[in-house]
Amino acid sequence: MGEPRLVSVDSETLLFPPAVMAALADVFSNSGIIVSGRYYGADSHTLTLATIADGTCMAIPIWTSSAATFNRIAVEVTTAVAAANLRMGIYLNDPARDAPGALLAEAGTISAATVGVKELTISQSLEAGLHWLAVVAQGGAPNMRVLAGSLAPVTATAFWATTAAADPNCYTMTGVTGGLPGTWSTAALQVSPSGPKVMLRAA
Repeated sequence: MGEPRLVSVDSETLLFPPAVMAALADVFSNSGIIVSGRYYGADSHTLTLATIADGTCMAIPIWTSSAATFNRIAVEVTTAVAAANLRMGIYLNDPARDAPGALLAEAGTISAATVGVKELTISQSLEAGLHWLAVVAQGGAPNMRVLAGSLAPVTATAFWATTAAADPNCYTMTGVTGGLPGTWSTAALQVSPSGPKVMLRAA
């Protein structure tokens, strides 16, 4: 089992058992690392399926532990719609409200006429911190793999139901029929419990 270890933290000497030391070592050895070829996205504990409304843009928070460049943005279609396309992009965080702010990059569109993972090629550097991954279905309403359960820092104006699937996890903006808006409107900070699972692949 090993012996407890003395550790100095802010001039204080603390005694940690071996199990705690092992856990701390694992956390710090993996913090701040973004590995080339791996996919990164929102840390949701539950996934489900849901239909994404035509023209409703949804922004999902992503926290990056260090600066990195990404070369793919991806979602998954589970029920295809022949006429539908998916438009994706990345928004900067607005620190005044911890919500989507200015558009950082628009990745373009990809067809939702078949099921499966849909990826767009990008070349986008992100600083460490909070950004928002945006997806909007246009020309139809496909069924997609979505996140269930709350995601920080998405908030609501009222206390939601206690079931995990009802907790807000993304911001939505309706009426997006063309390119992604250059700024996420303050009036468009509605919340939804079913933001699409969106991931970035590290270059």
